[in-house]
Amino acid sequence: MAEVTKPALPVVSDLSADTAKVKREYGEIKKAMKDVVQKAMNLGAFFKQKKDEIPYGRFLKWVKQDCEMSYKTVERYMELAANRQHLDHLSLDTMSNLTINGALRLIAKATKGGGKAEDDEATKAAKAGNRYDKAEETLLDRLSKLKPEVADTAATQTVNALQAALAEIKKKLPPKLVEQPKAA
Repeated sequence: MAEVTKPALPVVSDLSADTAKVKREYGEIKKAMKDVVQKAMNLGAFFKQKKDEIPYGRFLKWVKQDCEMSYKTVERYMELAANRQHLDHLSLDTMSNLTINGALRLIAKATKGGGKAEDDEATKAAKAGNRYDKAEETLLDRLSKLKPEVADTAATQTVNALQAALAEIKKKLPPKLVEQPKAA
Protein backbone atom coordinates (compact mmCIF):
# COMPACT_ATOMS: atom_id res chain seq x y z
CA MET A 1 0.00 0.00 0.00
CA ALA A 2 1.41 3.38 -0.99
CA GLU A 3 2.00 5.93 1.72
CA VAL A 4 -0.06 9.12 1.37
CA THR A 5 1.89 12.28 1.99
CA LYS A 6 0.52 15.73 2.52
CA PRO A 7 1.72 18.44 0.16
CA ALA A 8 4.24 20.74 1.77
CA LEU A 9 2.93 24.10 2.89
CA PRO A 10 4.64 27.12 1.38
CA VAL A 11 7.13 28.78 3.67
CA VAL A 12 6.03 32.24 4.69
CA SER A 13 8.89 34.31 5.95
CA ASP A 14 7.27 37.64 6.88
CA LEU A 15 3.60 38.18 7.49
CA SER A 16 3.88 41.71 8.90
CA ALA A 17 2.50 43.39 5.77
CA ASP A 18 -0.36 40.90 5.60
CA THR A 19 -1.04 41.33 9.32
CA ALA A 20 -1.17 45.11 8.89
CA LYS A 21 -3.63 44.70 6.00
CA VAL A 22 -5.88 42.39 8.02
CA LYS A 23 -5.87 44.75 11.00
CA ARG A 24 -6.60 47.77 8.79
CA GLU A 25 -9.46 46.05 6.93
CA TYR A 26 -10.95 44.61 10.12
CA GLY A 27 -10.82 48.04 11.73
CA GLU A 28 -12.66 49.52 8.76
CA ILE A 29 -15.32 46.80 8.96
CA LYS A 30 -15.89 47.43 12.67
CA LYS A 31 -16.07 51.18 12.07
CA ALA A 32 -18.54 50.72 9.20
CA MET A 33 -20.74 48.49 11.35
CA LYS A 34 -20.71 51.06 14.16
CA ASP A 35 -21.38 53.79 11.64
CA VAL A 36 -24.69 52.17 10.64
CA VAL A 37 -26.35 52.99 13.96
CA GLN A 38 -24.44 56.27 14.26
CA LYS A 39 -25.50 57.40 10.77
CA ALA A 40 -29.12 56.37 11.45
CA MET A 41 -29.07 58.48 14.65
CA ASN A 42 -27.63 61.46 12.75
CA LEU A 43 -30.21 61.14 9.97
CA GLY A 44 -32.95 60.77 12.59
CA ALA A 45 -31.86 64.05 14.21
CA PHE A 46 -31.96 65.71 10.78
CA PHE A 47 -35.46 64.35 10.10
CA LYS A 48 -36.65 65.60 13.50
CA GLN A 49 -35.33 69.07 12.69
CA LYS A 50 -37.05 69.02 9.27
CA LYS A 51 -40.29 67.73 10.78
CA ASP A 52 -40.32 70.74 13.10
CA GLU A 53 -39.58 73.14 10.20
CA ILE A 54 -41.87 71.78 7.45
CA PRO A 55 -45.54 72.84 7.62
CA TYR A 56 -47.94 70.31 9.10
CA GLY A 57 -48.99 67.62 6.62
CA ARG A 58 -46.09 68.14 4.21
CA PHE A 59 -43.38 66.21 6.09
CA LEU A 60 -44.86 62.77 5.43
CA LYS A 61 -45.37 63.56 1.74
CA TRP A 62 -41.79 64.85 1.48
CA VAL A 63 -40.40 61.69 3.10
CA LYS A 64 -42.37 59.29 0.92
CA GLN A 65 -42.18 61.08 -2.43
CA ASP A 66 -38.94 63.02 -2.42
CA CYS A 67 -36.76 61.04 -0.01
CA GLU A 68 -38.14 57.69 -1.23
CA MET A 69 -38.15 56.25 2.29
CA SER A 70 -40.88 54.69 4.33
CA TYR A 71 -42.19 56.79 7.18
CA LYS A 72 -41.67 53.81 9.49
CA THR A 73 -37.92 53.89 8.77
CA VAL A 74 -37.82 57.64 9.42
CA GLU A 75 -39.67 57.14 12.71
CA ARG A 76 -37.15 54.48 13.76
CA TYR A 77 -34.23 56.79 12.95
CA MET A 78 -35.84 59.64 14.90
CA GLU A 79 -36.35 57.24 17.83
CA LEU A 80 -32.63 56.41 17.76
CA ALA A 81 -31.72 60.10 17.68
CA ALA A 82 -34.07 61.00 20.51
CA ASN A 83 -32.55 58.29 22.71
CA ARG A 84 -28.89 58.60 21.73
CA GLN A 85 -27.91 58.99 25.40
CA HIS A 86 -28.87 55.35 26.01
CA LEU A 87 -26.33 54.11 23.44
CA ASP A 88 -23.42 56.56 23.52
CA HIS A 89 -21.78 54.90 26.53
CA LEU A 90 -21.68 51.41 25.00
CA SER A 91 -18.33 49.91 24.09
CA LEU A 92 -17.08 50.00 20.50
CA ASP A 93 -17.36 46.20 20.40
CA THR A 94 -21.01 46.30 21.46
CA MET A 95 -21.83 49.14 19.05
CA SER A 96 -20.12 47.34 16.18
CA ASN A 97 -22.37 44.33 16.72
CA LEU A 98 -25.60 46.33 16.87
CA THR A 99 -28.10 46.54 14.08
CA ILE A 100 -30.69 49.29 14.05
CA ASN A 101 -33.23 46.81 15.44
CA GLY A 102 -30.80 45.81 18.18
CA ALA A 103 -30.20 49.45 19.10
CA LEU A 104 -33.95 50.07 19.29
CA ARG A 105 -34.36 47.03 21.55
CA LEU A 106 -31.64 48.35 23.87
CA ILE A 107 -33.35 51.73 23.98
CA ALA A 108 -36.71 50.13 24.74
CA LYS A 109 -35.19 48.15 27.58
CA ALA A 110 -33.34 51.20 28.94
CA THR A 111 -36.36 53.50 28.79
CA LYS A 112 -38.64 50.85 30.30
CA GLY A 113 -36.24 50.38 33.20
CA GLY A 114 -35.52 54.08 33.52
CA GLY A 115 -31.76 53.71 33.08
CA LYS A 116 -29.07 53.33 30.49
CA ALA A 117 -28.76 50.35 28.19
CA GLU A 118 -26.30 48.04 29.87
CA ASP A 119 -23.42 46.16 28.29
CA ASP A 120 -24.66 42.87 29.79
CA GLU A 121 -28.23 41.55 29.81
CA ALA A 122 -29.54 44.16 27.41
CA THR A 123 -26.64 43.51 25.07
CA LYS A 124 -27.33 39.79 25.18
CA ALA A 125 -30.96 40.45 24.32
CA ALA A 126 -29.97 42.78 21.49
CA LYS A 127 -27.48 40.27 20.10
CA ALA A 128 -30.12 37.52 20.25
CA GLY A 129 -32.48 39.82 18.38
CA ASN A 130 -29.77 40.58 15.84
CA ARG A 131 -29.21 36.86 15.28
CA TYR A 132 -32.95 36.40 14.79
CA ASP A 133 -33.04 39.28 12.28
CA LYS A 134 -30.13 37.75 10.35
CA ALA A 135 -31.73 34.29 10.41
CA GLU A 136 -35.01 35.74 9.15
CA GLU A 137 -33.17 37.60 6.37
CA THR A 138 -31.33 34.41 5.35
CA LEU A 139 -34.55 32.41 5.40
CA LEU A 140 -36.37 34.94 3.22
CA ASP A 141 -33.45 35.07 0.81
CA ARG A 142 -33.42 31.29 0.46
CA LEU A 143 -37.18 31.17 0.11
CA SER A 144 -37.05 33.68 -2.75
CA LYS A 145 -34.72 31.36 -4.67
CA LEU A 146 -37.13 28.41 -4.59
CA LYS A 147 -39.75 27.54 -7.18
CA PRO A 148 -43.17 28.88 -6.11
CA GLU A 149 -44.69 25.47 -5.39
CA VAL A 150 -41.67 24.43 -3.34
CA ALA A 151 -41.52 27.83 -1.60
CA ASP A 152 -45.17 27.54 -0.54
CA THR A 153 -44.59 24.14 1.06
CA ALA A 154 -41.35 25.27 2.69
CA ALA A 155 -42.98 28.42 4.10
CA THR A 156 -45.89 26.41 5.52
CA GLN A 157 -43.51 23.93 7.16
CA THR A 158 -41.42 26.76 8.60
CA VAL A 159 -44.45 28.57 10.00
CA ASN A 160 -45.69 25.33 11.59
CA ALA A 161 -42.26 24.68 13.12
CA LEU A 162 -42.08 28.24 14.47
CA GLN A 163 -45.58 28.00 15.96
CA ALA A 164 -44.67 24.70 17.63
CA ALA A 165 -41.46 26.23 19.03
CA LEU A 166 -43.40 29.25 20.32
CA ALA A 167 -45.94 26.97 21.99
CA GLU A 168 -43.07 25.18 23.77
CA ILE A 169 -41.60 28.49 24.91
CA LYS A 170 -44.97 29.62 26.26
CA LYS A 171 -45.32 26.38 28.24
CA LYS A 172 -42.17 27.32 30.15
CA LEU A 173 -43.39 30.83 31.03
CA PRO A 174 -45.36 31.67 34.17
CA PRO A 175 -49.07 31.97 33.27
CA LYS A 176 -49.21 35.74 33.90
CA LEU A 177 -46.52 36.34 31.22
CA VAL A 178 -48.37 34.46 28.48
CA GLU A 179 -50.66 36.78 26.56
CA GLN A 180 -54.22 35.54 26.67
CA PRO A 181 -56.42 35.85 23.56
CA LYS A 182 -58.85 38.75 23.83
CA ALA A 183 -62.57 37.96 23.92
CA ALA A 184 -64.52 39.23 20.91
